Amino acid sequence: SRIYADQIAQASSLDVFIERRIGYKKKLIDIIKKYAGPNGRIVEAGCGSGITAYVLGLETYEVRGIDADPDMIDLARSIAKKLVSPVTFAVDDIRKLATIESPVDVIFSNGVMEHFNDNEIILITNLHLSLSGTVIISVPSDYFSDAQKIHGDERFLSREYWRTLMSKTGGRII
Repeated sequence: SRIYADQIAQASSLDVFIERRIGYKKKLIDIIKKYAGPNGRIVEAGCGSGITAYVLGLETYEVRGIDADPDMIDLARSIAKKLVSPVTFAVDDIRKLATIESPVDVIFSNGVMEHFNDNEIILITNLHLSLSGTVIISVPSDYFSDAQKIHGDERFLSREYWRTLMSKTGGRII
């Protein structure tokens, strides 16, 4: 939450922060909408500030954002209230998804999976696949520089490495 507080402060206002976040997530949002259908149920696993969840929630989707950090859920709720968004948020671990009832059309994460080891990623993905037919992940790649590391524990892996890793799950790569 400290990192997001710093980013909001650097943006000069919450509105500018939101606008910037939405801008670079457009492609991801379009992919999620494609797989969720017109009125899908969507879960953002590791929602952080919840910006992507809000954008989807302002449309025809039922969206729930989860994060293990209670401070992030507080931030997400405060932003949702400001945006008058119907998205719901809960403290939950993406390795458990205890607050999620299936079926869900799409479970997605953005900038989350790279913080886990290979075995955890496979287990998390398989859990998410058991609740939803479609799991979408967005991760930084090995094209990122060390200066782009936010938390310091990101694993910047190649596309090929991610494809090999995902091939070990019960899903198929699209």
